[in-house]
Amino acid sequence: MSAGMMERTQTLPNIYSGYEDGKPDIVAQADERYMMNLSAWQLFFYEQLIDRKVYLGDQRYLNLYSGLGYDHQKWIFNNAMPVVNMLCGRQMQHRKATKLIPVHGSNSKTANQATKAIQSVYSNDNTYKTISSCFKEGAGITGLSLMHSYMDYRRDPICGDLKTECLSADMIMMDAFWREMDLSDCQFIRTRKYLHKSQVKEMLPGREHDIDLLNDQAYFDTKFTFMPQQYNIRRKGFLAYDEYWYMCERMATFIVDPETYESVEVSFDKEEMQALKEKFPHIVVVKEKVPTVHLAIIVNNICMFDGPNPMGIDMYPFTPFIGYHDLANNNYAFRYQGIIRNIRDSQYILNYRTQLELDLLAAQFSGVDVEEDALIDDSDAFKVGPGKVRFFKKNRMQTGIRDVPGANINPANFQVTEQQKINVQSLAGITPELLGQAEDSDVGITEQLRQGAALTTLQELFDNLDLSQQNAGRLHWAIIQKNYTLGKIRRMIEEEPTNEFRDKSFQKYDAVVSNAQLTDTTRQLAFRQRYWLWKDGLQIPPDQLLKYLDTEDKDDLIESIEKAQQEQVQQQQQMAQLQMENQQIVNESLQSKAISDRSLAEERMAKGRLEQVQIETAHNKSRHELASATYNEAKAAKEIESMGVDDFVKVLSLLRDINQPQKTEV
Repeated sequence: MSAGMMERTQTLPNIYSGYEDGKPDIVAQADERYMMNLSAWQLFFYEQLIDRKVYLGDQRYLNLYSGLGYDHQKWIFNNAMPVVNMLCGRQMQHRKATKLIPVHGSNSKTANQATKAIQSVYSNDNTYKTISSCFKEGAGITGLSLMHSYMDYRRDPICGDLKTECLSADMIMMDAFWREMDLSDCQFIRTRKYLHKSQVKEMLPGREHDIDLLNDQAYFDTKFTFMPQQYNIRRKGFLAYDEYWYMCERMATFIVDPETYESVEVSFDKEEMQALKEKFPHIVVVKEKVPTVHLAIIVNNICMFDGPNPMGIDMYPFTPFIGYHDLANNNYAFRYQGIIRNIRDSQYILNYRTQLELDLLAAQFSGVDVEEDALIDDSDAFKVGPGKVRFFKKNRMQTGIRDVPGANINPANFQVTEQQKINVQSLAGITPELLGQAEDSDVGITEQLRQGAALTTLQELFDNLDLSQQNAGRLHWAIIQKNYTLGKIRRMIEEEPTNEFRDKSFQKYDAVVSNAQLTDTTRQLAFRQRYWLWKDGLQIPPDQLLKYLDTEDKDDLIESIEKAQQEQVQQQQQMAQLQMENQQIVNESLQSKAISDRSLAEERMAKGRLEQVQIETAHNKSRHELASATYNEAKAAKEIESMGVDDFVKVLSLLRDINQPQKTEV
């Protein structure tokens, strides 16, 4: 080994090295619980095997009912598979994404980072395809399946990669009386796989020698008898790999705030706990048992590991996917059902009736009866169709040949068969509109309403799917928090994780796991959310849309859009400048007009004052003239007073003579 290179065992402690001799016989406990629950599950296992055969068309030798067996059954007309495929196809077309949503005003950044981490894990593992497989197995075919979540250390030996797989009902044995969808009340779950020795060695590092001692020459026991491997005795090289998960308890340490009674679980040693008490003397330390899950790995009925959950969580690494789950039914043959269960009777009768009609038609004779020695050449009896010539002997044309038509079969026979075909769809809650087989001419909103009404009958299946997907999201978030390093998280979300990222109480109090629109990446989800907000009229800047857009030649597109935006901005600036200049000219014109109006007003005011002065001057002049006239009169009177009488008479005569011509002219 080159310098600086280490094996996985040198970089990571062996998580499967917890089993020691002298512990209670966990194999005996697993076998005992298996046998205690087998009688109930055996009924379901038989029914789910029939359901799977009906779906796959393996119905030729499936004699479900005494008295209806048909010895000449040759053909299968499988109308059940399209019905199940329609349901599963609908789910695939409308897949939902798993995301964390903040509540009560909590930190949305942590919820966004958790969503990015989950989406990154799901994208690498193709988890949504696994969810669809579990939905098909549970809701469509058998009625029950489990999605197994585990850590794969083959490509990441430090913290591993979260992986998922679909376990069908024949691979499962679990507590027959579990009720909660999060499996919190389930006492145990046992699963089986048949793996090669090399695969088992990869899953159990450090136990290679013990695995080599196991017998891989067609190991056989009486457990999980409905698995396909149990029907094939040639299993050379395979080992029976069982995982036995069971509920137990562990001692946990909690720190309690006596003022708020807020508690948090810690895993401090004595020195760290003492330092914490010195720093916060008011806290209270409580030790209490909490429920947890342990794992025992049993290979060929030999225990290879027994210890706490290797992923460090207190939950089962399973998520149940169910179809119709009737908890009140004490008959396990009918407790779990998919849509196949309700249509397999009609499917069986459809095969029976169709084959019966085909045989009935084949048994009918139609053709021509020719009397012996009526033809000149006997081989002419086989000449049929237009243009054929047959030569009869004399006087044998009328009596030597007779046309025989086919039998007249009652059309009601065919209507019964057609009704069984319709029953296969209607009993499953599927309509022709959902299958794209509507014969009428209704289109548009009418057909959509019919599809919506038909999907109402299937709503329970989709609601169960949503609940299972939410439970899977909670489980996966707990696994990511416990097993993924901050460096790996930082690389997955491309940013620094928040302080709340590893807080176990964040999912309990601050965020909820929900289902959202499915996209390949969280960037596409962010783009769609922003796009719909922008389409609804919210003013979102284009750069916020282009930031999350995933398209070919994105840089060229952004460059051209930015160039167009810059040109538009320049045009807007030019238009704004022109408008400012025009507004400035208008303002100046208005200002000049205001000055002119002000000057004109001042001129008018001055003119008014001038006219007033002129009026006052004329008034003063008139007053002066009046005063002068009065003075002259007084002066004249004075002079008259000094004159004699004769002189006064002469003056009056002179004045009269002067004024007389003036009056004449007037």
